[in-house]
Amino acid sequence: MNLSRDELLTLIPQWVALSRDRQIDPGLSREEALKRARLLRRRLDQGQLEPGGLKADESLKDILHGLVQLVTQIEPRPGRALGEEAIVVWALLRGLPWGDDFLDERFELIERCAVAGLEAFGRDLVTIKSVRRAFLNGEELPVSSRAGTSQRSVVRLEGPSLEATQQNLEEFFDDRLAGQITAESCWDLCLAIRAFRNTLPRVVQQSAIRLFKALDPSRVTVGSFDEQDFFRGYASYLAGCTSRLLGFSTEEHAWMDTAEAIFATTLTPELLLPEVAAERTAMEYEHKNFVRALATARAVGPICQRAGLWRANVKCRVVEASSLKEQEHFGEALLVFEDLRRDRNVAKEPSMHSTVLVRITAVLFTLKRRAEAFEAQKEALRVVQSSNQPMALADLKGTIAEALRDEGMLGEAVIGYREAIKDYEKIGMSTYVAYVRVVVAETLLAQGRVEEAEEEIRSAMPTIEKEQMVREGAAVLALLRESSIQRRQADPNPLRELRIQLLSKVQH
Repeated sequence: MNLSRDELLTLIPQWVALSRDRQIDPGLSREEALKRARLLRRRLDQGQLEPGGLKADESLKDILHGLVQLVTQIEPRPGRALGEEAIVVWALLRGLPWGDDFLDERFELIERCAVAGLEAFGRDLVTIKSVRRAFLNGEELPVSSRAGTSQRSVVRLEGPSLEATQQNLEEFFDDRLAGQITAESCWDLCLAIRAFRNTLPRVVQQSAIRLFKALDPSRVTVGSFDEQDFFRGYASYLAGCTSRLLGFSTEEHAWMDTAEAIFATTLTPELLLPEVAAERTAMEYEHKNFVRALATARAVGPICQRAGLWRANVKCRVVEASSLKEQEHFGEALLVFEDLRRDRNVAKEPSMHSTVLVRITAVLFTLKRRAEAFEAQKEALRVVQSSNQPMALADLKGTIAEALRDEGMLGEAVIGYREAIKDYEKIGMSTYVAYVRVVVAETLLAQGRVEEAEEEIRSAMPTIEKEQMVREGAAVLALLRESSIQRRQADPNPLRELRIQLLSKVQH
C-alpha cells in the first residue's frame, strides 16, 4: 500500500466504523514475539523445522518479524555465519503458505533477510539489480560481477559457419553441464543462450530446457538466495521466446507461464516481470491479436522504460509499429519505425536493428515509396551481413520477394522466396518454411506452373500434418493433381485458405 500520511488519516473514520463492536486481535507484544522467535531460531539451528509444518496466522507473522529482527539487527551472528543463517530464514519465509498479504509483509521480510545476508557475503542488492538489468539489456556485464569473464568464452563459440557455431554451442553446454553446476557456470550458459537466441533458436531452445531441468531444486542447490531461481526463470523465459520463433505455440505459453511464476519469487520482480510482459506483447502480435497487441505494447513499454529495460521497451515499440502496419495504419507505423531507426540503443543491438530496418522496408514498399524502400533494404542488408543475423536475412529476402510479387514480377519473387526458405531451414523454423512454401505454390500457380506448385505443397506436408491441417493440405494436393492431369487452371481459393490458416500458426 503506497498511501501518504494524509490519505491514511482519511481512512481512519472508515476503519473505526467497520471495526466497531468487533473483536480485534492486537497481536503479540514485542517481548512475547521475540521470546517465541528465539525458540523458532533454535529449532531452525537444529534443523527441526519444515516450512510446510507452519501456518502463517497473525501470531506467527509477529514471530517471523521478531525472527528477522533477531537475525539481522538485534542478535546478528558474526561474518559469513550471518549470511548462512539469513539464507535459512529466507528459505523458511519463501516456503510458507502466507495467505492474504495486502501489505507485502512477506516480501519485506524476505528482502531484509537477503540484504543482510548479501552484505555478510560482501555483496549487495543494488549491484545485483544492476547486473541483471545489464544482462536483460544484452549489455556487457560489469567486470566485478560473477560473470565478468564469461563473455569472452561466449564470443569464442562463433564458428566459421552456422553449423560450426551450432556444434560449438552444443559442446559448450555438454561441458558445462557435465560436472558440478555452479553460479559461475550458470552465468556462462545463460550468456550463451542469450547470445544465440536469434541465430540458432532451435539449439537455444533445447539448451535452455536442459539448463532448466539441470537446476531442479529437488536435486541441486546453486548460488545463494534467489540466484538459482533467477537462472531457472531465465532458462524457461528463453525456452518460451525461442518456442515462439520456432512456431511451438503450446510450449511457448507453458514456458512463459513458468518463467513468470519463478521470476515473481525472486528479489528483482520489478525487473524480471516486465521482461516477461514485453515478450507477451510479441506473443499477442504473433497470434494475430493486433488490437490487443497494440494496446498491450503501449501499456507495457513505459513500465519497461521506467525499469531501465531499454531492450524490452524497444520490443514493445516494434510490436506497436508492426501492429499498426497490420491494421493498415501505415503512416503511424512508419513514424514509430523511423523513431526506432534513430534510436542509438537500437543501433547497438543488431537483431533489433535489422528487424526494424526489414519492417521499414516492407512498409515503404507497401506505400510505393520504392526509392526509400531500396535505401532501407541496403541498410538492412549491411547490418544483417555484418552481424550474422540469419533470421533477419531470411526476413529481408521474404520482404523483397513479396514486393516483387506485388509488382507482378512472379518469377523473380519465386527465386527470392526460395532463398528465404533455405535460410529458415538452416535455423530450424519449420512452420515458417511451410508457410513460405505455400506462398511460393500460390505464386507458381499464378504462372501456370502447377506441377511445381504441387511439389511445394508436398514438401510442406510434414509441417501441415503437425499443425493438424491434414484435410486442408490433402484437398489442395488433390486439386493440383487433378488440374495437372486435365491441363486446366486450378482454383486458387483452397490454396489461399490453406495459407491463411497456416499463417495463424506462424510464430515469428
